[in-house]
Amino acid sequence: MRVMVISPVFGGAHPIASNAQRALTRLGHDALLVDLRSFQSRYHELRQSAETDEAAGVEFYEEVEVHLNRLVDEHTPGLVLAMALAPLKQQFLAELRSRGIVSASWFVEDCRRFPMWQWQASWFDHFFVIQEQPIIEEVKQVGARNVWYLPNAGDVQLASEVPLSEQERSHFGTDICFMGAPYPNRVELFSKLGGFSVGLWGKGWSDHEVTLSGMVREGSRLVSPEEESKIYRASKILINLHSSAGDDSTQLNDFLNPRTFTAALCGVFQLIDERTLLPQAFDIGPEVVTFSGTEDLCEKLTYFSSHSDEREACVRAARVRALREHTYEVRMAQALSMMGLSD
Repeated sequence: MRVMVISPVFGGAHPIASNAQRALTRLGHDALLVDLRSFQSRYHELRQSAETDEAAGVEFYEEVEVHLNRLVDEHTPGLVLAMALAPLKQQFLAELRSRGIVSASWFVEDCRRFPMWQWQASWFDHFFVIQEQPIIEEVKQVGARNVWYLPNAGDVQLASEVPLSEQERSHFGTDICFMGAPYPNRVELFSKLGGFSVGLWGKGWSDHEVTLSGMVREGSRLVSPEEESKIYRASKILINLHSSAGDDSTQLNDFLNPRTFTAALCGVFQLIDERTLLPQAFDIGPEVVTFSGTEDLCEKLTYFSSHSDEREACVRAARVRALREHTYEVRMAQALSMMGLSD
């Protein structure tokens, strides 16, 4: 089957689009990645030249639609899979349906933080979310045709067993690591871990170098997936703290970030903040360990830092589970099956 995978212009879903396209290709499909990051400069140009932001937005969406229609004509896909925040118009999706092309969105973002699904979900034939109830029912209530729970996944290409060089271990390694954006809940937590050897990676941490003295490793740029893999493989423990929407409704914001699965594939011991969906993905204790609050985290950091045998047992078990159940190949096969598009 021919598939067209559409990335957003901005945001963290682009690597997921790339991983989905590669996974579909490995599953035997003719998959094309439409990388809309190429429209970033045009977006900024229009914002500067148009009389209003609304006028800039209208012209931008029209230019993207022309580009996408040309690619649809050239590639003639049977399925168009769009990532969250891809700038698509209802008219474009209606035209796909009229041509017998199935459309789907994988909304790999927190639905509480990004509410545009409220008007987009009904445009697609299938709408995949990374949260369960009550989100699924809410998406149905806005007119979505078919709503499915499809969690994030990990890139099997990062599950390398090639040993790191001493130079790589020195550059990327710390006792305790974190890779991701400096959301306020993360800055607050790491500011309380001054007694531990912590390495923080990801764009934005450089703004907190004074508060987090000695922790920020590379905080002014995005880290590539290959570098992320090396960070995990060179470190003892990953603190996997999910981003917070800034309220106490944890159960409403519950989802598993891609880091949960990528880290398992890369072979690093994870301490993960408690998530109600986590037990569906990994066994708590044998595969990953959770923490609740700073005090609990500090106790577990101290314990597992000196118990390498227990860490390694979890790493091995989590990696086997991730390879079996949580790769992008598995997710794309699941998605196709849900949509009735399996061979």
